[in-house]
Amino acid sequence: MDQKQNIYSNRNADVSTLEWLFIHFILLVPVINFMALLYWSFSSRTKVSKQTYARSLIFATALVAVALLVFYRMGTFEGIQSGWIGDALNQAAAKLEKSNSQPKIRYREFTDTNDRKIRAKVVKFVGSAVIIERRDGEVFELDINRFSEEDRAYLMELRSELDQ
Repeated sequence: MDQKQNIYSNRNADVSTLEWLFIHFILLVPVINFMALLYWSFSSRTKVSKQTYARSLIFATALVAVALLVFYRMGTFEGIQSGWIGDALNQAAAKLEKSNSQPKIRYREFTDTNDRKIRAKVVKFVGSAVIIERRDGEVFELDINRFSEEDRAYLMELRSELDQ
């Protein structure tokens, strides 16, 4: 009986300032914070004021989550596209779209009219010539007519994509 009274009197004791600081420190840690709130809410050994605080935080979190879900479904967040946040999001989306619209220039094996092969990527076009770069960094400027028919078709298509 003495032990039960000790636990009961401890549950009604005040939570110290140091204990409140510890509680708030724990609440800063993701995942652990939610597990701690659940433990403090339903443990029979937790001080009553801490238990009430934990239960109120769980209730408030659930209430905010439900409200956000309702507002999202109602389309309330459409207005976020205005203002500086919306501007920043639109700029990021434009950069991403621009980077995705550029053709991906990869290393490929080119063949010339004499059946010689070189593995390189296109750097840029200059008039009727193309500048290519091998993996070792060596750069060549070659007339497009020196390439095989298949490679000329590829280069013409790439040039038209880059010009857009």
